[in-house]
Amino acid sequence: MTAPGAQQPLYLDTGGGTFGLLHPAAGGERAAVLVVPPFGWDDVASYRPRRDWAQALARAGHPALRIDLPATGDSAGAPDDPQLVERWIGAIADAASWLRATTGRDRMAVIALGLGGLLSLAAIDRGAPVDDLVLWGAPARGRTAVRELRAFARLGQGGAVPTAPELGVVVNGHALRPQTLEALGALDASGLRLPPELRVLVLDRDGIAPDAKLVAALEAAGAAVATAPGAGWGAMLVAPHDAVPPVATFARVGAWLADGAAVGARRRWNAEPVAVGDRLDLAGGVTERPFELRTAAGATFGILTESARPAAGRPLVVLLNAGAIRRVGPNRMYVEAARRWAAAGIASLRLDLAGIGDADGDGTRFADVAAFHRPELLEQVRAVLEDLAGRDPAAAPATLIGLCSGAHWAFQTALTSPEIERIVLLNPRALFWEDDLGAARDLRHYLSRARDPQTWRRALRGELSLTYLRRNAPAMLRRAVRAPVRMAARRRARRTGRVAGPGPGDRVDRALRRITGHGTEVLMLFTAEEPLHDEFERDGRLARLTPGRGVEIRRIGGDLAAHTLQPAPLQADVHRLLDAELGLGSAAP
Repeated sequence: MTAPGAQQPLYLDTGGGTFGLLHPAAGGERAAVLVVPPFGWDDVASYRPRRDWAQALARAGHPALRIDLPATGDSAGAPDDPQLVERWIGAIADAASWLRATTGRDRMAVIALGLGGLLSLAAIDRGAPVDDLVLWGAPARGRTAVRELRAFARLGQGGAVPTAPELGVVVNGHALRPQTLEALGALDASGLRLPPELRVLVLDRDGIAPDAKLVAALEAAGAAVATAPGAGWGAMLVAPHDAVPPVATFARVGAWLADGAAVGARRRWNAEPVAVGDRLDLAGGVTERPFELRTAAGATFGILTESARPAAGRPLVVLLNAGAIRRVGPNRMYVEAARRWAAAGIASLRLDLAGIGDADGDGTRFADVAAFHRPELLEQVRAVLEDLAGRDPAAAPATLIGLCSGAHWAFQTALTSPEIERIVLLNPRALFWEDDLGAARDLRHYLSRARDPQTWRRALRGELSLTYLRRNAPAMLRRAVRAPVRMAARRRARRTGRVAGPGPGDRVDRALRRITGHGTEVLMLFTAEEPLHDEFERDGRLARLTPGRGVEIRRIGGDLAAHTLQPAPLQADVHRLLDAELGLGSAAP
C-alpha cells in the first residue's frame, strides 16, 4: 500500500492530456482535495509549496490531487491552442469527478489559487462535483484578471506597448493569446450558478481583504461563505528558491475542511471518472512518461520524452533545472523544446534534482544559494546518466543543457564524465562556486549603479523605492565589503603557496581544456548584464576562450537583460540556437 503523502504521477484523459500527481491518504472519512494552480509565474513560484500542501493534506487523511492545466506545466497543449479557457474549466471538472469517484469519499473539496479560483467556480457552475471550495487570491471577474495581466506584461517590457498586439501578451515569459484573453475576460462570478450546499472559504492575502465583489457574488448564489486570514501569500510567490510554504494557512484550511466532514454529504453526485494512463501520447508519435530514480541523495523525478521513430546516432538530451524552477524549465521552454525535438527523433529527459519540483528533499534550503552548488546534486546527475546509459548501451553520448545552477551542474559533470557529447550553458552564474562570490558581485553592481546618473534621476523622480534598500543596506554592505577582502586574501595565499590549488581563472581555463580534451563540446549563451560574461570580458578571458577548440561563447538578445529568458523574442532565439546545436536547422537569424 502506498504511504500517505507519496506521489503517484498520472495523466487524465481530459483537455488533451492533463498531468497530475495523486497523494493517497489512509482512512476514508475526510474529503478528497483537488489543488488547482494559478497562472504563469505564480504557478512556477508556488509549485513546491503546493506540493508541501498536498503532502500535508494526505498525512491528515485527505487524498489530494495536483494538476497542471492544459497547455501549462507537463500537460498537453500550447498557448496557441483554441478554446483554451474551456479546456481549463473542463480539466478541473473532470479531475474533480475522477478524484471523487476513485477515492469514494463523501465530500469533494477544491483548493484554488489566483486565476485557478475563477476557473474552478466556472467548473462548479457546469456541474463539477464539489462540496467545499477554498479560494485564495481569486478575482471576481475575468476582466479584472486580464487587466492585471496586461499591466504585468507592460512592466516586463519596461512600460512599452507590445509591437504585435495580435499575439496577445507575454506575462513574465508566459504567453496568453488574444482569444484566450477574450474568453478569460468573459468570466464573471456573479453570473455563475452554484449549488446551495456549497461551502466556500475565501482567504485574504497577508491582510489584504479578498475581492468584495467575489464574496458578494458567492453569497448571492446561496453558498455558505466564510472568510479567514491567508498568511504567507507573498512569501509563497517570490522566486522559487525563496518560496516559503504557508504552514499557518495549511492548518487553517485543514481545520475548515474538518468542519465540513461533520456536515457529511448533503447530496449525491453522479461523478463519472475519466480514463487515466501512465503515459501521454502526443501528435507525431511523441510520448511522455514519468521518470523516477532513487539515489543516495533521494529520489529524482522527471519526464522522459521519446519518439516512435528515434533518429539513429542522436544524443539523449538531459535538461537540468534552472535554479529551483521545476523541470518544465524557464517559461515552460523545456517542455516546448522536448516535444519539438522528439518529433524529429531526439529523446530528452527534463529532470528535477533534490529539493526541486517533485524530487525528494528539502526545498527551503535553497534560500541560501550556496545549496545549489553542493556535491550531492552532481552525484544525482551522474547517477541519472548512468541509469540512462544502462537502459540503452548503444545510445549516443548525452547532451546536458542547463540554465543558471543547471549550467553549473552540466559543467561540473562534464569534468568527470567523458562520455558527454556536449554541454550547453545558458546564463551560467558560476562555473566554480565560492561562497563570497555573490556578495562581491553585489558590491560591483551597486557601485556601478551609483556611478550612473540615470540611477539618481530615477530616484529624484520617485521611480525607485528605497524602502528595501534602507532596511537591508547595512547587512548587504557588510557582506559586500567583506567578500572581496576575503577573496583577495585567498588569491594572495595561493600566490605565496599557503593555499594549494589554482586560482579561479586558472581553474576555468584548465577545466575547459580537460572537458574539450574528452571530446565534449561547450556552448555558453549569455544575455545582457550577466556577471560571469562581464568577468570573462573584464579579465581578458573572453578573448582567450572564444576561439578555443570546442568552446563557443555567444552573447544573445542584444540589450535584453533577462536571466530566465522572459521576452518572447529571446525565447525564440534560444530555441533556434538549441535546435541548431542538435543539428535541427540553422543558427543564423
